Amino acid sequence: MEFFSEFKTLFIILHLVGLAIGFGGALVSDYLFFRFLKDLKLSKKELEVMDYLSKFVWIGLFLLIISGALIFLSNPTGYMESSKFLIKMFIVLMITLNGFFLHFYVKPRLKLIDWKAGLKDSHRGIRKIAFASGSVSVTSWALATVLGSLSSIPLIFLQSFVIYAMIILLAISVSQLMEYLFSKHIDAIT
Repeated sequence: MEFFSEFKTLFIILHLVGLAIGFGGALVSDYLFFRFLKDLKLSKKELEVMDYLSKFVWIGLFLLIISGALIFLSNPTGYMESSKFLIKMFIVLMITLNGFFLHFYVKPRLKLIDWKAGLKDSHRGIRKIAFASGSVSVTSWALATVLGSLSSIPLIFLQSFVIYAMIILLAISVSQLMEYLFSKHIDAIT
């Protein structure tokens, strides 16, 4: 433990680098996704850019997990008693699981979507899932960032979990409203 305590500052810097790369990659990826959809199609080149950006998210997440484990080892007892640490670890788990879902389920199906079909698209369910999963990603990254900047939180883990779940449900609801308005807009212009 002394080794990990001695280099904790270095591990925190690595943690912040991982956060910047991962969260930055997720934000840029979501931004470009909507920019690419302005012409109501995702070209092969645009999908390649999205794939390239996802590598940054994975690198950031990997650095975050490794550096987080090293930071944890500097004071395991203290961190296991911290509701902030526990909810942050749960959120990182959700980012990881959602990332696998986006990578292995959503991404391969994006080319099936007829972005010009609006509400009538036979693959609209995939579009709805893509919007929902994207909102879970960005919201979770943002919440992990906010939690990382706080020294502690005045809540127990269960309270934090309920708040996180409510925020995620709200984010998914907003994403579904955005998808509906997007589809309706497509129908209006085509």
